[in-house]
Amino acid sequence: MRKQQVILLASAALLFVLIYFFVNKTPPKQPGEAKLELPARDSALMAPVDVLAAEKEKLSSAQTTQLKALESRLNAQSVAARISAYHSLSHYWKDSLKNLPVAAYYLGEKAKLENSEKNLNFAANSLLNYLMVEHDPSKQRWIAKQTKELFERSLKINPANDSTVIGLGATYMFGNISDNPMEGIMKVRQVAERDSANTYAQMMLGLGGMKSGQFDNAVKRFEKVLQKEPDNLLAIFSIAESYERLSDKANAIKWYTIARGKVNLEQAKQDIDTRIRELKMK
Repeated sequence: MRKQQVILLASAALLFVLIYFFVNKTPPKQPGEAKLELPARDSALMAPVDVLAAEKEKLSSAQTTQLKALESRLNAQSVAARISAYHSLSHYWKDSLKNLPVAAYYLGEKAKLENSEKNLNFAANSLLNYLMVEHDPSKQRWIAKQTKELFERSLKINPANDSTVIGLGATYMFGNISDNPMEGIMKVRQVAERDSANTYAQMMLGLGGMKSGQFDNAVKRFEKVLQKEPDNLLAIFSIAESYERLSDKANAIKWYTIARGKVNLEQAKQDIDTRIRELKMK
């Protein structure tokens, strides 16, 4: 796995841990409950909302004034000046407003002007990380729309980049932007079938299996990842949850215990201990 993929999946793992233990307090569903989320037609709830506009409405007057001053620089005629403006906007949303998804959006706008495969992929994968943990369907579709465009631009530069193909496939899988839920899975599966050692593809297929409720298949994918990457935190938590949803308490406890030994967040350790106790009592 490339260094950039390792960094991005590590970020996804941290997001997973934070949201799984500190936000999502709902017990895991039992086998058969999870279903592949299909995009609804003509549904206001599923229409992609303009997340950027919604987030701007939450700002104070002082923050809005600062933002408008930064946005005014986007009217510059030179490409270099506009790239600099998007760079500043990304850092403002990240450092001052603490809004990482919107910061990643501006990073993507900057990458479009740079038209660099590396920068397009980095921005797209940053957005993909947030897409994978976003539960609001309308926000999912907005983030997915931005992510899809970045990956597609990157593929125009280098159509042979398997990692980009996998990222685009994952965007379809988690973004609810296609009437055909298999579209994204097939993109990733084609890479995995051609290169079974591609752990990035195996990871995404495992997560896709969890999303569709196929936890037995997800376990097989995560096992392939962990054979090559035993410290992959995202794979460890995912296989633990998959076993829990399969009602395989012994293996769920085994993997949660392994996860506990690899996380540094004390609160996460305590919540893992709680989860293990609950499993033992069932």
